[in-house]
Amino acid sequence: MKRTKEEALATKKILLSKSFMEFLETGFENSKLEVIAEKAGVTRGALYWHFKDKKDLLESVIEYKDMESIEICSEIFDSELSPYEKLNKIISLNFPDIKTKKKEVNFVKLKVELYNYFIRYGDKRNVGVKFTESCYSFLKQMKKENLIRDEVNIRSAAFNILTMCSGSYLRYSTLPENIRSLKTLKTNVLDYLKLIMK
Repeated sequence: MKRTKEEALATKKILLSKSFMEFLETGFENSKLEVIAEKAGVTRGALYWHFKDKKDLLESVIEYKDMESIEICSEIFDSELSPYEKLNKIISLNFPDIKTKKKEVNFVKLKVELYNYFIRYGDKRNVGVKFTESCYSFLKQMKKENLIRDEVNIRSAAFNILTMCSGSYLRYSTLPENIRSLKTLKTNVLDYLKLIMK
């Protein structure tokens, strides 16, 4: 029996959800597609119908989880918080407290693996470009509200923030676990925002 579009989408969401949990528990490199398929209650063939390989699955999982973050970010952007408070809350979603939010921290590790993959093979899904454009729109609105210094090139500033975030993820992955501090990395990005604000 041919599946409906809704059924196929539901299966894909289940696969993404189960993959996310498996990646968190075992890590991307150690995870196995047959285990993910079994936990999702589908055949391995069904998994390959949606995703061409494990790296494609990882990229899709990151996109899937980031879409959830984007929805939250949209609410933050529309709030009455100050620009600094908005960026602080948004960055906090990506730089969680390692002592209290182990699952979120493991998700950061997944993103590090994805960024390393992009460095080796290229960002085919333009994740970096999408992030930069989102940041650019935020800074553009701030400049309209006369909150950014006149001499600041907001396109360059958006790229700098992306570079700092990407570098922070990579730096995080190289530190011994007992001294990793995502709070410090987040502060570095926020300090840059202070420098370009009036």
